[in-house]
Amino acid sequence: MNVYNILDQLNDKQQEAVTSNDQNILVLSGAGSGKTRALVNRILWLQLVKKYTPWSIMAITFTNKATSVM
Repeated sequence: MNVYNILDQLNDKQQEAVTSNDQNILVLSGAGSGKTRALVNRILWLQLVKKYTPWSIMAITFTNKATSVM
């Protein structure tokens, strides 16, 4: 799998959030804007590109819908 394919479906701001070198990021935007997609792709990026272990990543969401996607 080409890890850069996960960026193809994201807009510029989402790509910026996914590929950020910051350890912690906060994404704030309106409903339906792709926050969950960015979060899921951020987790993929951290695991596939940055080689983070799954147990070293914590993701928080506040909706049942986002939880089911994650």
